[in-house]
Amino acid sequence: MPDNYTTRELLGAIQQAGIRRDNFFMRFFFREMYTFNTEKVDLDMIPNKTKIAAYCSPMIGAAIDRNQGFKTSSFKPAYVKSKHAVTANQSVKRRPGEPMKGAMSAGDRQNAIVMQNLDIEEQAVRDREELMCAEMVYDGKTVIDSPYIDQPYEIDAGRNPDNNITLIGAALWTNQDRKTYDIVADIEKWAAESEGLTNVVIADPKTWALMREFTTFNDKVETRRGSKSQLETALKDLGATVSIKGNLGDVTIVVVDEEYIDRAGVTQKVQRDYHLILAHTAVRGARLYGQIQDQAAQREGFDEAERYVKDWTEGGDPEVRYTKTESAPAMYLIDVNKVVVVKVA
Repeated sequence: MPDNYTTRELLGAIQQAGIRRDNFFMRFFFREMYTFNTEKVDLDMIPNKTKIAAYCSPMIGAAIDRNQGFKTSSFKPAYVKSKHAVTANQSVKRRPGEPMKGAMSAGDRQNAIVMQNLDIEEQAVRDREELMCAEMVYDGKTVIDSPYIDQPYEIDAGRNPDNNITLIGAALWTNQDRKTYDIVADIEKWAAESEGLTNVVIADPKTWALMREFTTFNDKVETRRGSKSQLETALKDLGATVSIKGNLGDVTIVVVDEEYIDRAGVTQKVQRDYHLILAHTAVRGARLYGQIQDQAAQREGFDEAERYVKDWTEGGDPEVRYTKTESAPAMYLIDVNKVVVVKVA
C-alpha cells in the first residue's frame, strides 16, 4: 500500500492541480492576505487622512504636526476543518471512469481518493471563507457561531450605521411607480453616504430584475459596455457566477449569483436577495490567518499558513487512512465605510 503524503507534497499537489478556487466576494473585496504565528491576529490600522500643510513665513519655523498614530485591532479568527476517511473497502472498488476490469491497483485508488478528498476539503473551506467575506461586506462584521464552539463571537470592522440602509413601507422599490420613479436618484443619494467614491454597484438577480422594471432606469443604463481593465481583472475567471450588466455613467453594474451547500445539505445563496452593494474597485479588504492549532503543523513548520493539510493512518485492526484540511481565517474589510449596502425590497 502507498505511504502517506507529507504536508509539503499535499500542498504541492493542490497548487499543481489548480484546486484552489476564488469566489466573487473574496476575489473582489479581499485581495490582500496575511498570516500570523499567533492564535490571534493583529491589524495595525494607520489613519489615512493627512492634514493639509499650513501656510507659514519662510522665516518662521514650521508648525509641528503630531505623527499619525495607530491602533491595533486584535481578534481571534475562526477555525475551520474538513476531514475524510480513506478505508480499505474504498480502494478495492472500481472508481467511476475506471475500465471494467479495474486497471488501477488498490494503491493507485487510494492515492486518487486522497486527491479527491483534498479537492472536496479545499472547496468546503473556501466556501466557508466566501460566506465570511460576504457577511463582512453586507454587515461590516462576521459572526462566528457553531455547535462546535463554546461561545459565539464577532469580528467587527466598525461600519458606520448610516452605511447600512433598509427601505421600509412606502419607500420600498416594490411600492414605486415603475413608469415614473427614478431609482437612479436613490443610488446617487446612497453613494453620498460612502467615505469614498462609488464606481461599481453589485446586485443579486432579483434586485437586477426589479431594477429593469423601471422605465427611467432603462433609459439611463448603458448596456453596451467597453473594457474596464481593473474591473475585468477583478472578475477574471469567475465564470457563470458573475455578469457585468451595464453602466450608469462611470458606475458599472454587476450581478452575482453564487451558491453553497450548508451543513444540513441544503443549497443556499451567498448573495442576499434584494440587496444593493455600492463600492469601489479599489476598496481594501484582507484575509488574515491565525496560527494552525496542530502540533504536527508546528513540528513541520506549517503553523503560520493559510492552510494546513494532513494525510495520516490510525489503528491496526483495521488501519484507516485520513485526510484533513484546516485553516484559521478572519476576513477584515479595511475600507468598511467605503461600502454602502441597501435593502431595497
